[in-house]
Amino acid sequence: MTKRFITLYLAMMLLSGCQTTEPMTVQESRTSPAGDARHRMEEAIARKILVDVRNELPSLAVAEQPGYLREKIVLFDASVDLQMTSERVAFEKKILDYLYLQTDLSTFGSGYLPVLQRRTTLDWSLLEYRQVIERELTRIDQTIAALTEFSPDRFDLAQFVKLRREQASYPDDSFEGRQAYLDALADAMLEAQLDWYDTLVSYEESELAIFGEQDDDENSMGQMFRFSPAGLTINLTNVGNLPDFETKALAVYYGFPGMRSISGSSSESLKQFLRISAYQHGWGAYMVDHIGNRDTKHTIDYLLYARMLAALALADFNLHTGSWNRKEAKQQLHNTLPLSEHRIELMLNQLELEPGHFVATLAGKSEFTRMQEQCLARGLGDVCHSVFNQRIVDWGPIPFALLEERLFQ
Repeated sequence: MTKRFITLYLAMMLLSGCQTTEPMTVQESRTSPAGDARHRMEEAIARKILVDVRNELPSLAVAEQPGYLREKIVLFDASVDLQMTSERVAFEKKILDYLYLQTDLSTFGSGYLPVLQRRTTLDWSLLEYRQVIERELTRIDQTIAALTEFSPDRFDLAQFVKLRREQASYPDDSFEGRQAYLDALADAMLEAQLDWYDTLVSYEESELAIFGEQDDDENSMGQMFRFSPAGLTINLTNVGNLPDFETKALAVYYGFPGMRSISGSSSESLKQFLRISAYQHGWGAYMVDHIGNRDTKHTIDYLLYARMLAALALADFNLHTGSWNRKEAKQQLHNTLPLSEHRIELMLNQLELEPGHFVATLAGKSEFTRMQEQCLARGLGDVCHSVFNQRIVDWGPIPFALLEERLFQ
C-alpha cells in the first residue's frame, strides 16, 4: 500500500484596521496588590503552584495525573487565600479544579452519558441532549423548506437531498483535480476571513496548513477530515465524497472565523490541558450558522452543512444508546443528507471511534447560541456581536459554566 500526499500551506494574515477596543484577557488584579506585601506573597505562592502544574503535568502518565492534581489543589487551598490574589490567579484556580475533574474518570462514572458530560462540561441528562438535537433538526428543516418556497408540511426532505446529491459537482479524479480542490478550499478560507472580518474584533497572525491525503486502498481510508494544531488533513482518495456545495461551510467551520480562531491556548495557562471538544467544534458549528445567515447567496449550502452536523449528532446519540444499529443509521443519513454512500460510511466509522463527538459539537453550538441570545435580552447591544465573539475566542476553551460567568459577571 502506498500513500501520496498533496500539501498546501495557507497563511492567515493580520487584517489591518481591526484593532481590539478593550482588553480581552483576564484582568491582573481585583485590587491593586503591587504595594501590599500580603497580596504579593499570596500571589507569588499561588503562581508558583500553578507554574509547577504547567511544567510537571505533561510528563506524568495518564493514571498519575488525577492524584497529582488533587495534591496540588489541596496544597493550593491550604497555602493560598484566594481573595488576596489577582483575578488571573482565581481564574487559573478554577481551571485547575476542572482539570482535576476531567482527568479523574471516577468523577463521571461509566456509560455514554458521562462521555457526553466530559466532552461538553455540561451536566445535562440524556433527554436534554436529545431535545437539543431534535430542536436543531426541526429548525434547519423548516428553514430550508421556507427558503425553497415549500411549506413545512409539503417539504420532502428525502427528495430534496437526492436532487442536491445529483446536481453537485465533484473534483476531477486526477492529481490536478485533487490539487484544484485544495486550492479552492484555501481560497474559500481566505475569502471567509476577508468577507466576514467584522465577526471578530481583531485577528492574530496565524497559519493553517491544509494536507491532502490519498490512499491506493479505498477500504483502508480513515475519516474525511482531521483537524489538529498541525493543520487540516483531507481524505482525497474518493473525490465523490467532496461535493462543491459544502466548500464555503467547510472553510468557515475549520478556518477563520471558526475553529482555527481558537485552536491554540496560551502556554502560560492551564487551559492548554483541557479537552473540551464541544467548545472548539461547537464554535465552528456556531460560525457556520452565523455566516450562513449573512451570506444570503449560499445560505442553503451552509444549512446543509449544519444539517449534516445535526444528523450525525442524532446518529451518534441513537447508535450509542441502542436505538439504532449501524444499518439503520446509514439508511437515515442517506435519506437526509446529500452525500455519497461512501462518505456516510466514513462518518459512521468516526461515530464508532469517537462516541459523543457530534452530540458535543451540537451541544456547544447550542450553548453559544443561548449565551448570545441572553446577551441580546440583557440589552447589551453591540457587545453581543464582535466583542462577544472575541471573548469566546480569547477565553476558550474553558467549561461553559465558567464562560457564562465571565461573560455576564
